[in-house]
Amino acid sequence: MRMIPAALLLAVPALQPVVAENAPSRPDVGQSRSFNDWIVGCDNLRACTAIGTTADGAAAIAYIKVHRQAGPEARPQVSVVFLPQVDTAEAVLDLELAGTDATLAVEHLNARASDSYLAAPIGAADVGPFLDALLTGDALRVGDGTKGETAPVSLRGMSAALRYMDAEQGRAGGVTAIVAKGAAPADAVAKPAASAPARALKLVALDPAPPLPQGIPAPSDECPDGIEPEAYEASNGTRIFGSCSFSGAYNFGVDYWLSDATGVRPLDFRIPGQPGSDAFAGLVNAGLDEHGLTLIDFSKGWGIGDCGSTSSWSFDGETFQLVGLSSMGECRGVSASDWPVLYTRAISAEE
Repeated sequence: MRMIPAALLLAVPALQPVVAENAPSRPDVGQSRSFNDWIVGCDNLRACTAIGTTADGAAAIAYIKVHRQAGPEARPQVSVVFLPQVDTAEAVLDLELAGTDATLAVEHLNARASDSYLAAPIGAADVGPFLDALLTGDALRVGDGTKGETAPVSLRGMSAALRYMDAEQGRAGGVTAIVAKGAAPADAVAKPAASAPARALKLVALDPAPPLPQGIPAPSDECPDGIEPEAYEASNGTRIFGSCSFSGAYNFGVDYWLSDATGVRPLDFRIPGQPGSDAFAGLVNAGLDEHGLTLIDFSKGWGIGDCGSTSSWSFDGETFQLVGLSSMGECRGVSASDWPVLYTRAISAEE
C-alpha cells in the first residue's frame, strides 16, 4: 500500500479544528489567478497566497511567496525561496533589486533547507518596506553566494496580484491593504470565515489486499504490472477498494469503490470547477497519509512535479469529503508545499 511521504503532506493545508455551525453542502473552492509572472489564490476561509516566479525559461529557479490569513489583525508573511545547484543545509541568500533606485529593507537573508530548496523568511518588521520596494522594481535577483546562476524573480504582475489579494480579503481601500490602500479602518475587514470540521474515520491499509469484490474491475491493461489493487478498512468496518484505470509518464489514476453490507458503489472525487472535473472521478498518484485519516492525491503537470494540484480527502463513514486543495497552474519550479491553497477544512478524527 502507498503511504504519502511527509514532504508531500506539507503541500496540503494543515488540518486544525475550527468552529462553525454547519458543514457546507458542497465545497466552496477558491480559484487561482495569473498576472504575468505572479500567481495568486485564496481559499474558502479567505486566506491567500501569491507567488512571484522567474520568467518562463529562466536558467535558475527562485520565487517570492506572500501569504496572508484573513481578518483585520493578520499581517503578510513573506519568504524568498531559492533552488540551489547543490543540496545544502543552509546558506545566505543575496538579494539585488533591479529596475529601480529603491533600497531593499534587507539584502542578505539566512536560509535553511526545505526539501531541495533554500527558504528564507523576511522578518515581520521588514515585510512592509520590503514589499514597497519590490513594487517599484522589475526583478529581484536571488543568489546563494556561490558561482552558480543568479535567479531573477520577475516583479511583472506583482502589483496586480497583491491588489487582487487585497480585494479578496476585503482590504481594498483600507489601512490593512498591501497595494489598494485607503482610509478605511482595520476593523472594517471581516473576521476570518470558518467551516465545520469534517468527520474523519481512520483508515487502515489492508496488505495484502483481499480479492476485489464482484463489480469492481481489475486494473486496466494500461497500468504497469507493479500497480496492484488497493484496499483500506475504516474503523466502522466499511472497506474502500481502488483499481488503477490509467497510467502515463508521471501520473497514474485509480478509481475507488466503497464496499459494505449493502453492496458496492463507486466513489466520486471530482471537484466542480476544477480541471478534469468533467471526466475522471478517481484520484491521481494517491496514497494514505501517515495517520490514516486522509487520502491524498498529487496530479503532476509534468514530471518534476512543480505544477499541478494536490488534494486531501477524509472518510466520514459514507463517502469522502474534500478537506484540502492546492494548485499551481504554471510550471516555474515552485515547491508543492508553497502552492496557493484553494480549499481548507479541518477534520474531526475518529479512531
